Amino acid sequence: MKIDILISTMNQANYDLLDSMRINSDCVVVNQCGKDSFEEFSYRGHKVKWINSSEIGLSRSRNLAIKNSSADICVLADDDLIYVEGYADLVVSQYDKMQDADLLAFVVEGIDRVFKTYPANTQRLNFISSMKVSSVQISFKRKKFVDNGISFKEEFGAGSTFYVGEENIMLSDCWRIGLGMYFVPLKIADIILGSSTWFEGFNKRYFIAKGACFAAMSKPLAVLLIVQFALRKQRLYKNESTLVQALKNMLKGRKAYLKGNYKI
Repeated sequence: MKIDILISTMNQANYDLLDSMRINSDCVVVNQCGKDSFEEFSYRGHKVKWINSSEIGLSRSRNLAIKNSSADICVLADDDLIYVEGYADLVVSQYDKMQDADLLAFVVEGIDRVFKTYPANTQRLNFISSMKVSSVQISFKRKKFVDNGISFKEEFGAGSTFYVGEENIMLSDCWRIGLGMYFVPLKIADIILGSSTWFEGFNKRYFIAKGACFAAMSKPLAVLLIVQFALRKQRLYKNESTLVQALKNMLKGRKAYLKGNYKI
């Protein structure tokens, strides 16, 4: 099976990130940089499709990369990853092993500090467990996505009105149509955990975006998801927002999304 790493990045002036990320497979790079161009070249014997795009928004970047890939398996990536040696063979081997898998999430570890904790064993992902998965862990069979019309909602993600949750919405769509999704406890990359370029704290805009995300994931369950999130995460945001304010703003985001108001 052929594999593509789909790299979303911004304002790259050269191709140095291919070295810094230790890319050793075919890849599609979407560089959002204020201009439009396309180049295809060889790097370490692998094909690189380099797309400069004037569009903004992480979900637009992901969708453009998927559109320009011709691989059997796609792996989502940001430019702060460093891949382990043999990652491509590792990913392909797991799809060969798990014939019913349409999407696999792998381990990505933080450099210098913990990125997240992971289960010790392979497990099937469901609606709830998929909410713990980050985009840089995700790989998938491209044909399954294309055939089922799966894409990233472009009103969500960094650079968009609702700037969180694009991968959660995508995974909920995959779960809803019955794709085989699994977590595999094998490491494919490290991540450089610098200061976030999008997280501004637990402010009004964050909670509005989170409420919209829950509505996009499930209209019937949105209020329940909002309430559980507000209660479960209260210790994290208590210095920036009250519980009532958090609930109020998430419900505002839910309402805005359901009414198609993406400019709040």
